[in-house]
Amino acid sequence: MKVLMISKLAPWHPNAGGMENHVLQLSKNLERQNIEVIHLFWANGHKKNRGSNIKYYGIAGNELLNTFLTTQIIYIPKALFRIKKILMRENPDIIHAHGMTAGIIGIIAKKIANSPYIYTLHGISFVQYKNSTSNTLINKIIQKIANFEETKSIKKSDKIISVDKNTINLVSTNYDVQKEKFIYIPNGVNVNIFRSKNERIINKLLFVGRLEKRKGLDTLLNAISLIKKEN
Repeated sequence: MKVLMISKLAPWHPNAGGMENHVLQLSKNLERQNIEVIHLFWANGHKKNRGSNIKYYGIAGNELLNTFLTTQIIYIPKALFRIKKILMRENPDIIHAHGMTAGIIGIIAKKIANSPYIYTLHGISFVQYKNSTSNTLINKIIQKIANFEETKSIKKSDKIISVDKNTINLVSTNYDVQKEKFIYIPNGVNVNIFRSKNERIINKLLFVGRLEKRKGLDTLLNAISLIKKEN
């Protein structure tokens, strides 16, 4: 079996984060199960990972500039040509896209390869932008594009993976999608990397994530404050 993974950024991109690591770890685990993996992302180049058979394909744009809207628009014709060429060469059995921009690429890939298309949610646009304090024209345009990408990705997918049940409820309600279309798979932990030392650390807490409102750090700090008052 051959699986095509799609993400916006390459795993080695300076702005790569949790989503890219999620895709990388998933790809490595599939490879260990003798499943061939191809990773498609929005950046120039073609790289074969050292010590791995995972193939990496960049479809358009400059690796350091691909997050900007203008470069995404400029390189669309080139991207379409590259996607078709790669799919005809690799002929994947399953297409698995991660995130909104990758979801649009997944829709195109599905039409070309005629393969089942799975979409994994990494955040929700209407939640992400709901509490935004920026009302600039650029922000409004980005929000519209994000909503469009997300709507198409959800509607055109054959199955949707979510790492939490609350997201399933929000998306099924806001996008009128049957819950039977969703698969709940919580994020895992690689115990070969994160091993417990069986040491109890008193009064210390580790937060891992970006400093933005939807990560809930403010809630965590408020909770700590309440705990201190009770004790």
